[in-house]
Amino acid sequence: MELQGFKDILDSLKNKSFREKQLRTAGVISEYVKQKHNIDLVVVGGLSVEIYTEGGYSTQDIDFVGVGHEKIMSALLDLGFKRLGKDSLHEELKVYVEVPGSILEDSDEKYINQIITDDQFRLNVIGIEDIIKDRIRAYLHFKEYNQRDWIYQLIKRHLKYLDISYIEKTLDVEEKAIFTDFLDLAKEVNSADD
Repeated sequence: MELQGFKDILDSLKNKSFREKQLRTAGVISEYVKQKHNIDLVVVGGLSVEIYTEGGYSTQDIDFVGVGHEKIMSALLDLGFKRLGKDSLHEELKVYVEVPGSILEDSDEKYINQIITDDQFRLNVIGIEDIIKDRIRAYLHFKEYNQRDWIYQLIKRHLKYLDISYIEKTLDVEEKAIFTDFLDLAKEVNSADD
């Protein structure tokens, strides 16, 4: 697809819901960066929580990791974003994009999931196991107490598919204790629902 095709899709999103706008914009960015620079982006942070909670969580920005920060930022400029320090903003869509790193830290690429957007673009999303670990660490180490609900929701919704041993072996003692508490609660609630 030519650049104008990507820009036309973004232009068509102006009156869409914020969630649809975020997901489809992320897909456009991922596809364009892959096409232009052969860089695979991975959605991390709040948008991944929003995806895994099917809209239960809401975020105000899109966070990606991918190698070649300057190439990614240049591609965002091509798509109509303006650079604001380390972030980029598409003023018409009111969508912020941040690329906080080039690699998934303390994550395993084999857990990355792919979703297909409404525009038929592939969107790589950090694995559910790794976003659970990320939220536990935000809760414990950065005192983001609002993460409690999201840790629970993520575990409860995806309990049947979680690689529990992977999560447990990659957490420290305190983090593992928090995970175990939420895991036990989710198991108890899920068994009561059956």
